[in-house]
Amino acid sequence: MQSRNLVLTVASVLLLFVLVAGGSWLMDRRRWNAHRAETACLSNTKRLAIAMRTYAADHDARLPSAATWCDDLLPNLNSGNDFICPLGPDARATYAMNRWLDEVQIQGLDPESPYDEAAGKIPDPASGEAVDPAEVVMIIEGPGGWNLSGGPEAVRYRHNDGANFGFADGHARWGRSDRVYEWRWPHKLASHPDNVQTQ
Repeated sequence: MQSRNLVLTVASVLLLFVLVAGGSWLMDRRRWNAHRAETACLSNTKRLAIAMRTYAADHDARLPSAATWCDDLLPNLNSGNDFICPLGPDARATYAMNRWLDEVQIQGLDPESPYDEAAGKIPDPASGEAVDPAEVVMIIEGPGGWNLSGGPEAVRYRHNDGANFGFADGHARWGRSDRVYEWRWPHKLASHPDNVQTQ
């Protein structure tokens, strides 16, 4: 009888160990999948930002129209999958263009080297100043749909209370929802009280 209790105890401990280890493995797997999706989305955002600069280099330094930007960028991308975040809604595109950059001319963009992140300035219609493109949001994770555009209100936070943003110099980065106004949105809302540039 004593050996039977020992066998049941050992079996129970082993079963508990398998359940805990299996649950831990599933949690790690979910975290890994979420991280993989965030990384894929960040890569897509960067490709879209670079495609915008390439488009501008081919069109007198002008960015595409906010009404047709997906159509305009398609020839500069490897596939239509670059428009889709893995965690986004079932839509043809899950990104949106900053609507205030509609056909804006990047001042000083060298058509021979559109990938030079230091080249060019973005005019801010609200202040009249020329802004460093590394500060200007150009691509956001949006609600889903082809040729969508919007501002900070259109951002969808799909990745750990954050989203991926593409900037006018061609770089991309993840940002938390409470930091969305730390970057430049060249428009009339640029004077939003939360839009404080940090030093």
